[in-house]
Amino acid sequence: MGGTSGMGLATAQVLSSEGYRVIISGRSQDTINKALSEVAGDCTGFPLDFTDAASVASFFEQVGSLDHLALVGSGKAVWGNFRDLKLEDLKVAFEQKFYGFFLCTQAALGKLRADGSITFVIGGASRSAIPGTTGVAAVNGAIQAMAFTMAKELAPLRVNILSPGLFDTPVYNWMTPEQKADFFKQMGGELPVGRVGKPDEIGQAVSYFIKNGFTTGAILDVDGGDGYIKYWLNQLGCFRNLTSLFSGSRGVGLEQRDLAEGQVAHETIAEVYMQALHNKTAQGKTFEVYNEKGNPLTNWSAAFAALLSGAVFH
Repeated sequence: MGGTSGMGLATAQVLSSEGYRVIISGRSQDTINKALSEVAGDCTGFPLDFTDAASVASFFEQVGSLDHLALVGSGKAVWGNFRDLKLEDLKVAFEQKFYGFFLCTQAALGKLRADGSITFVIGGASRSAIPGTTGVAAVNGAIQAMAFTMAKELAPLRVNILSPGLFDTPVYNWMTPEQKADFFKQMGGELPVGRVGKPDEIGQAVSYFIKNGFTTGAILDVDGGDGYIKYWLNQLGCFRNLTSLFSGSRGVGLEQRDLAEGQVAHETIAEVYMQALHNKTAQGKTFEVYNEKGNPLTNWSAAFAALLSGAVFH
């Protein structure tokens, strides 16, 4: 599902290059034809509105039998803090992605090979607890929960989840080329791999799930190590008093600037890091990350490596 742009198109290109017969979907025949012109090999496509049950049923009647199903389509994302979310916006987000994935997967069951596979591509917000992504997290979290249960219910059919990080796709084309290059350079430079993802790397991950018959009920983070960093930083837990955490220890630390003694407005150390490393302020308070020699650490990877080296905060 999907396949006319971004990660979906790249997935079609990868699978086609590996010898698979690929069928893509799109909102219109024009977008499908444009995508088909960019895919070599055996590839075809049919129009699909995956929020409409009749359209979904018609699509799978045209497709016929399937070995594998990859759902890479996206819907309207609903951004904003929880207190500001509108119910109607959230309903649309669920209808366009969760219910769309649900309808397509259910309709495909009668066509799928018994020991084939289903791969859901979702956003990482469902496991990141990023303020302002409550709605996005809810939609993707619902797909994740559904997929885990499906992996047991539908066995030996395999069901897996891909969770991409930051990828260079057309979704960022609202920026100028210069702005996008700067954004990707900054954000990619904070990842262990030193760059953002390429769309074909999602295609390679889908290919892995298709080929590996011993993998089901799994989540694969394709994010350049971003989830690994966030996980370990968040394991340090929630805190509101820096003094009790830092007192009497050594190593990497957060220097307090213009801050009432021992007080911090952040919930997690990861949020403090993000503020410090981007030289931003939080409610007028500025933090600096530095090592035990007193030298500032201005790179996320360097700061994180120092943290894991055995040093603790002071």
